[in-house]
Amino acid sequence: MIGGYVHFIIRYGWDHLVHKELGSFASGRIIFLLPSTKTSAEQAIDLIVNSLVGAELIESPLAWENRIDLPGLKEINATIQEKEKAKDSIIKEIEKLQNNRENFLKIRRLLWTKGTPLENAVRDAFKFLGFPEICKMREANLEDWVIDFKRVKRYQYGVFEIKGADQRTSLVDLTQCNKWVEDYMLENKKVKGIFVTNEYRLENPTKNRQKREHFEENEIEYAEKERSAFYPLTKFLTPW
Repeated sequence: MIGGYVHFIIRYGWDHLVHKELGSFASGRIIFLLPSTKTSAEQAIDLIVNSLVGAELIESPLAWENRIDLPGLKEINATIQEKEKAKDSIIKEIEKLQNNRENFLKIRRLLWTKGTPLENAVRDAFKFLGFPEICKMREANLEDWVIDFKRVKRYQYGVFEIKGADQRTSLVDLTQCNKWVEDYMLENKKVKGIFVTNEYRLENPTKNRQKREHFEENEIEYAEKERSAFYPLTKFLTPW
């Protein structure tokens, strides 16, 4: 005997009215073979399966096959390596662009946040726009941020007071900005107050930009007198 196979049938249930089983299950063939002596067990199984399903019989590659060179093979492999390097470079470039996009999209937060989130968004936006020197120079409960001007001769520092409001910011907020300016002037520092505003923050800025950027004449005169300037956050955006 060089081999053989079996299969079995399982019948279940019995209908006494018709004297017949309710159902049955037939297995596939189970093949028994003697151990292979001229090839490995894995190769023997491949040969049997290929024979049963009618596939083409392919011999396993010989050990020396991969050492045989072919005309043009080196060029193909070199091109593949170049493309792989280019692919890695493109992937890194895409990741960098995606990161830049995420940082850029954060500018939208300037249009609707207030408090600490708005203060941090303003800092990040100024850094993104080329002012990495924006920082804290005094206690956390004083001015929000300070820019140490490196390329502006007229002023040493720009001092920030940042306010977001559901309606308008108040003259009290502007006065607070001027208070920070006075503190630095008393230390004999040349300083410019920057009153950053996010007024009517809950309204769509595409429909109320003019209202967001409007300040009364007396507010503007007071700010100029005290060496401060208004900076509505809609200025960060391309005009609609």
